[in-house]
Amino acid sequence: MAEAVEPRAEDKGPRSRESDHPFLARVAGNQIVTRREGRDGDLAVFDFGAAPSRRRSLLVLKLDHIGDFLMALPALQKLRSAFRGDRITLICGPWNAPFARAAGIADDIRVFNFFPEDGSRWSGAPVDSLETFRAVAAGRFDLALDLRVDEDTRFLLAHVDAAQKAGIGARDKHPFLDVLLPAQFARRHSDPPAVLLDPYRFQSRMPFQRPIFHETDFSVTNAHLLFGPDHALPAGRFRATWGLRLRTPIRRFPGVDIVVDVARHSGRDIVGSRRISWGRRADSPMAAEIEFTNDEPGAPHEFRLHARGRPLWARLRFFGVWIEQLDRTSFPRFRPSELHVGEQLSLLVQLVEERARPTGEPAWPPGAPTQGLPGSFAWPKAKRRVVMAPISNSRVRDWGLNNYARLAQL
Repeated sequence: MAEAVEPRAEDKGPRSRESDHPFLARVAGNQIVTRREGRDGDLAVFDFGAAPSRRRSLLVLKLDHIGDFLMALPALQKLRSAFRGDRITLICGPWNAPFARAAGIADDIRVFNFFPEDGSRWSGAPVDSLETFRAVAAGRFDLALDLRVDEDTRFLLAHVDAAQKAGIGARDKHPFLDVLLPAQFARRHSDPPAVLLDPYRFQSRMPFQRPIFHETDFSVTNAHLLFGPDHALPAGRFRATWGLRLRTPIRRFPGVDIVVDVARHSGRDIVGSRRISWGRRADSPMAAEIEFTNDEPGAPHEFRLHARGRPLWARLRFFGVWIEQLDRTSFPRFRPSELHVGEQLSLLVQLVEERARPTGEPAWPPGAPTQGLPGSFAWPKAKRRVVMAPISNSRVRDWGLNNYARLAQL
């Protein structure tokens, strides 16, 4: 293989060197450009560890009260340090905006009333409307993060336009989260309890069925893919959330119509219905929500999903239905936790930092000592180095050791 080019201290930019190798066109900084022997034009460009070419944009939700906000300050400061140079937008309660400005933890501070200022007056529903939140959270973000341990604000992330979304919770309840810290350190009591209806409890026409999800390739269509499980509910106001994830190479997902609904009396009485739209993203999770009222205590309810059409190369995964009562009269309480709330939020920020770090960016500042770090090691001193990883986690992806041996000789 052609030798790499070492930059000199006096160089002010990446050096570029043309190569006479039949397959290697040139090396420039972190880039290696290959070509076909005897043909003009580049065949492929491999970019190793290039830093992002633009400033990233982050949205952080911290909507609770002053005490919780102060406990989250170490996590917010850690986030500011981890994403130094990127733009952070914070959405908080209006009573916390002065603290946020004084702490210098965000570039842009916006306010939204999810809770009332007096927490004892909270009814369980957001004070301001969802339309208001969408307006406050308007914009396109690289990362959206909910810095609240309790999961009552997590659904708001489903209404944010972000490439990645992060929070604390369970995958089956929040399938729209890309970076997720499991909610294993604190659980909540609720009265009456929220209920997760697992996929195995439904009558399913999806061809791929697993204990924690069902999946369809739309080979079965123009029918209810899911229905059931005739779950009895008390009288009250409820929210049902379908955990869905769509995978398709077609950006706008044409040729299919998906509807979810809630029905009583073996489907004769439909109490709520919603048509699903995934918007612009090609591979996008969705938490489809329907709010409905049950005025028949003990009435069995069906939660259904209907698909019409046959999109090409698309797959839809179903994780279950989460049911919450919105008009509960008592408030949840925390059980004893293994970790403090502030510690859990700091762990989430650390996980987000590691997942969002660009390829090739060091995990610690340049020049910092690496001795004693878990899994750390020092490269042997050498002017030139080639690293090969010849084995993957699938034989389909493996090129063959003989081929790598030949490449190493070249």
